[in-house]
Amino acid sequence: MVDPELVFKGEGLERVWVVVYVDDLLVVGELSRVQEVKQQLLEKFQGKDMGEARMFVGFRISRDRDARTLHISQPAHAQQLVGYVDSDYAGDTADRKSTSGFVFLQAGGAVSWGSKKQSTVSSNTTEAEYVAAGLGREARWFQKLGGDLEGWGEQRNEGGWVGGAAAGPIQLYSDSTSALSLLNNNVISARSKHIDVCYHVAREQVELGTVVFAYCPTDKMKADMLTKPISTAKFSLFRAGIGMI
Repeated sequence: MVDPELVFKGEGLERVWVVVYVDDLLVVGELSRVQEVKQQLLEKFQGKDMGEARMFVGFRISRDRDARTLHISQPAHAQQLVGYVDSDYAGDTADRKSTSGFVFLQAGGAVSWGSKKQSTVSSNTTEAEYVAAGLGREARWFQKLGGDLEGWGEQRNEGGWVGGAAAGPIQLYSDSTSALSLLNNNVISARSKHIDVCYHVAREQVELGTVVFAYCPTDKMKADMLTKPISTAKFSLFRAGIGMI
């Protein structure tokens, strides 16, 4: 299991999934097992059973018990998961290290984001952006999570359950054409031959088909605000662009 907020108990058709989001829980499984797990949780923690789930973190859940089907949808313009990765250059005036940032969006809203100072000094902007692209490894986490959920869907296909995760590579964006050249072409240049092997994880994921990188103009790079100070107007624009108010 890759996510501490997605846990399960039991095996086969006895398995029950518990999804935790802040102080909300979604319990999924066969009805008798769901009731058993909810009772165990309420005996141990203070809470309230809200009954059959109809909405959870923006997802609409609908059932047709006669047809034995369950559908999960996002009414507000369901979209593919996409990610933005960016870096400043030598922004730390003390040690001249750069800062990487990333944000993943689903249906226009941020579902994962982060900002981290790079562990080594980059000698040029290409290297700093290439290292930042390695944060795209978060995509592997999403695909592994999707695999956990897909198992739920596959397990109940005979019973008419509709589940599973979207297949295919995750789209990532960078505003550095030189870094994209390194990511999408297996070439070594004077600018890249010294980059430590541990930072080639992003290129490996491209070759494996886990992710696909494309260009994004700097003025539309939503991860920019996670790498350095920017103007209030630009910050407000990017904040709205990731679905935050």
